[in-house]
Amino acid sequence: MYAILASLLYAFLPVFTKKMLVTGMSPENLLFWRFLGASLFGISFLTKDFFRLLKIEWIKICLVSFYFIISSYYYVISAEKIGIGLSISVLFTYPAVLVFINRVFLKTNITGTQYWSVLLAILSVYLFTLGEFSSEDILLQGVIYALIASVGYAMYIYGTKEFLMKPMELTFCVCFLSGVFFAITSGFGGDFQFLTYEMLWDEIILSSVCTIGPLYYFIKAVQKIGTVKTSLISAVEPAFTVFLGMLFFDEKLSLMQWTGFIALSIMLYLSMMPQRSKINLL
Repeated sequence: MYAILASLLYAFLPVFTKKMLVTGMSPENLLFWRFLGASLFGISFLTKDFFRLLKIEWIKICLVSFYFIISSYYYVISAEKIGIGLSISVLFTYPAVLVFINRVFLKTNITGTQYWSVLLAILSVYLFTLGEFSSEDILLQGVIYALIASVGYAMYIYGTKEFLMKPMELTFCVCFLSGVFFAITSGFGGDFQFLTYEMLWDEIILSSVCTIGPLYYFIKAVQKIGTVKTSLISAVEPAFTVFLGMLFFDEKLSLMQWTGFIALSIMLYLSMMPQRSKINLL
């Protein structure tokens, strides 16, 4: 239930991100205001044990925040270049990245279905780069940025698995550190932008409904059922986002990109099947 709630709320994140980008706001400023708002919402959930646990886990918090910052930034850049539907589809190859991480760092065996899932993930990314687009260079750049975001997100999920801190407190820390980072980058870049009244309500929804809510439910799901199961249950998100991109921004996928989306859906379905046969690749 927590993973499903997270995916439903996350599906609206690309929509409000794109709405902010079309106003002319830079990715750094957008992310600063998003995480500032999320941090303000998260403060009210801190408990008396927060600072004690912060002293114990601050290194791990900084590390997962770093991965989250990479994922957030490169996803926004990708969405700006190739649209929310295609960028979220590439981002959701991260379950295959998690399979690789589990194999390399935990020395777990790769099952038959996971092996095919990885191959389908590679195929889907290749097909996503074959779409009709105004510029092949921009399309390729956007896909590469989304892949970087996918790796960052997989590392973030992997890192949130074991924390003493409560999910909302960890969510606050990640959002606060991300907000500080993007405040520095936008400030030193000389293009710091303030919110207009028209942007304010979109930013409030982006910070609360699309950030603090899904992050909380996602971390809670990871801590209860693990990284892989949570990631796979949340796999409905790309379908929602592709539909919302077509509905709100008239985004279209080419035939080859739809084929890639189908390959991605099969990958996610295979990953949810019971794991039996094991293939030791390393």
